[in-house]
Amino acid sequence: MNLERLAALKVKNLSFIRDNFPALYPLLNEHCPEKKRLNADTQKNRFQLLDTETGQILINDAAQAAASEVSSFINGCHRNNRLITVATGFRNTFSIPRFSAKKLAEIVDNSPLTNENFNFYPFDNHIPMLCIMGIGLGLHIEKLLQSVSVNHLVICERDKDEIYASLFVIDWEELFLPLINDPHKSVTLILLPSSNDSAAFGILWNHLVKQPPFFPTATVFYNHRGTNRNEKILARVRKDITMYYSLWGNYDDEINQLNNALHNFRAGIPRLRKPLGTHTDTPVLIIGSGPSLDERMDWIQAAQKKAIIVSCGSARDVLRRNGIHPDFQVELESDYVAAEAYSRTVTRSDTNGTTLMAAAQVPPKIFALYDSKQMYFKDSTAMASLFSENNVVSGCTPSATNAGLGVFLHLGFENLFLFGMDFGYIDPEKHHSKDSIYYTDENPEDLIDSTWDNLDQGMPTPGVQGHDIKTIPFLYTGKRRVEVELASVMNNRELHAYNCSLGAKIDNAEWLNDIDVFKEMIQNMPGDYTSTLSCIRQAGNPVYQDEQDEKLKLLEDAIRRVSIRILDELDHMEISMSSFSDTLYRIARFLEEDIYQKLKTIYYIFRGSVWFFLSIGYAHAYALDGDERTELIKHWLKVFREFLNEWPEHYCSIVYRDVSVENDPLLTKMITEAVEGV
Repeated sequence: MNLERLAALKVKNLSFIRDNFPALYPLLNEHCPEKKRLNADTQKNRFQLLDTETGQILINDAAQAAASEVSSFINGCHRNNRLITVATGFRNTFSIPRFSAKKLAEIVDNSPLTNENFNFYPFDNHIPMLCIMGIGLGLHIEKLLQSVSVNHLVICERDKDEIYASLFVIDWEELFLPLINDPHKSVTLILLPSSNDSAAFGILWNHLVKQPPFFPTATVFYNHRGTNRNEKILARVRKDITMYYSLWGNYDDEINQLNNALHNFRAGIPRLRKPLGTHTDTPVLIIGSGPSLDERMDWIQAAQKKAIIVSCGSARDVLRRNGIHPDFQVELESDYVAAEAYSRTVTRSDTNGTTLMAAAQVPPKIFALYDSKQMYFKDSTAMASLFSENNVVSGCTPSATNAGLGVFLHLGFENLFLFGMDFGYIDPEKHHSKDSIYYTDENPEDLIDSTWDNLDQGMPTPGVQGHDIKTIPFLYTGKRRVEVELASVMNNRELHAYNCSLGAKIDNAEWLNDIDVFKEMIQNMPGDYTSTLSCIRQAGNPVYQDEQDEKLKLLEDAIRRVSIRILDELDHMEISMSSFSDTLYRIARFLEEDIYQKLKTIYYIFRGSVWFFLSIGYAHAYALDGDERTELIKHWLKVFREFLNEWPEHYCSIVYRDVSVENDPLLTKMITEAVEGV
C-alpha cells in the first residue's frame, strides 16, 4: 500500500458511486473532512480513524477491530445456529371468517409450525436481510461479507467524513457490485441526518417497511462500533415492529369499509371541507375517553364556547353524562359493533348542535343520527386516492382519538389540547373513563372484543407523572402515531400541542397540569369561536354516482392486473426455498415499484392481505426444513393461487350489488362474523 494507490482507489470508488449511487456522488466528490481524519500507515498497511476535535482515536487498527467486531456480531446474532429475529403468525391467528382471512388460516392452520415448536430460523452463515448502522472505514462490511452470505444489504451512515474516509480503504466496486448485478439481491446506501435522531429514524423506517417479507422476519441489525445514537434508532425500530403489523390492514376489512362508504355516498353525505385559511389560531380540545378524563371535566367545562370541543369515539358518552355538548364528534370505526353501540347509547336528540366528522367507511346507521355531518378520507386506504379530491387526513389510526387529532391537524389548527389521551393505565380495571360505555349499564359486553382482556400483562411506558404506567400494543400504537403526526406537522408549520391527560408521556406535546394556567391560555388565545365553528361546518361536495362508477372500475382493473401478474410469478416458481424467496421478493417489488407508483394509495385495498400471504408463507417455510418445508411451500402455492383466481369476482360481487341499507347483510354483522350469501 502506498499513497498513490490510496488516491487511485478514491478515484475508482467515486466513479463507481457516480454510476451506481448517483444521489451520493455530489455529496462526496467535493467533500472536505470536517471532524474526522484518516491515518494510513503505508508500511504496516494499517488504518486509524481520528476525531480531530478531541484527538480521540475512534478506530485504532481498523483491520483488527473489524475482525473482532464481526466475530462478536456473528456469535451474537444466532443461538445454536438459529437466527433470532421475530416470531410469525400461527394457528388461530386468522380467525375472522371472511374471504382473505379464511385463506390465510388455511395456510397456518395446516402448517406443522406452531407456537409451541417454533425455534426461529436457520442461520447457516446466511442472513436474508442485513441492516448495518455505520459504514465507518468499511472493513467490517468487507469482513462480514466474506464470513456470511447476505441477500439484501442496507447500509446507513450519518457522518459524511466516515463515508469519505472509506473511499481510501475499501474497494466499493469489488464489495458491492456482486450484490448489484445479482437480480436476486440488492444493496442500498442511505445517508441519514447527522444530528436529528427522529428524522434519521423516519428515513430508515420508511425504507424498511417497504421490504416484506424480509422485514422484519429475516432482518438482522448491526450497529458498527456500538454507538449510542444509532442504538437509540434501532431500539425504536424494534419497538415499533408491533405497530408495523397492526397498520398493514387487510382486504376483508377494506372491502367491508368500501361497502359502508358506497352506502354513505348514495345517501349524499358531503366530504370534509378543505383546510382552513383563517381562524386556525382558535384553541381546540381533542378529547378521548382515557381514565384521566374523569379528573379533567372542570377544565373542559371552563373552555366551552371559547375553544372548539372535539369528542372522539366513546368520549361522546362521557361528555354527555357530564353535561358537556361537543361541537364535533369524530368517528373512525367501520365495524358493525360501532353502529350497535351507538344505537344503545345515543338518540337523535343527543346529537343536536353537534357536527359528525366520520370516516367515509363508518356505518350508515351512525351518519343517520346526525343532521350536520361530513365524511373524511383517512390515509393508507384505497378510498383516499379514489374519492378524497386530494383532501386526505393522515394519522387517523388506530383509534378515534388519533382520527380526531388527525382531522384538526389537517384543517390547520395551531393550538391543540389533548384530554383523555392516556394511551395506557395504572389500574387494569380502569382502562377508560368511569362514565364511558365500558363501565355503565349500557355496557355492550357482547360487542367488546379481546383488546381489553389480560391488561395486567401490559408493557411499561413512561408516564407524565414520572413513573411508568402500563400499555398494550393497540394503545402504544396510538401514542406513537400521535407523536409521529405532531413531529411531522411541527417540521412544516406552527403548532403548539399540550398534553392535558394523566397517562403516558407524549413526545412533542407539553404536559399541562394546572387548571389556572390552562384557563388563562384559553382566555388569551386569539380566534373567534363562533366564526371558527361556522367555517369548519362549511362542508365539501358529495361523491356523485358517475364518480363512483369510474373509480370502482379503476379499482377492479387494478385488482385484476395484480392477480394476473402475481399468478404469472407463481407459475414460474420452483418448489425450493431459494426460488420461493426470490419470487416473494419480485412480487413485493412489483407492488411497491409498479402498482404503488402508478396507483398510490389505491393499492392499500390489497396490500395488507398480499403482504400477509408473502410474510406468513416465507416465515413458515424459512423456519421449517426438509419435507415439511417442501409441503408447506406447495400448500401455500395452492391456497394463494385460489385466492388470486377468486379475488376479482369477490370484489365485483360486493361493490356492484344493488342493495339497500335495510337489506344489506354486511351492515348487520361484525367483521369477526361470517355473512351468509356474500
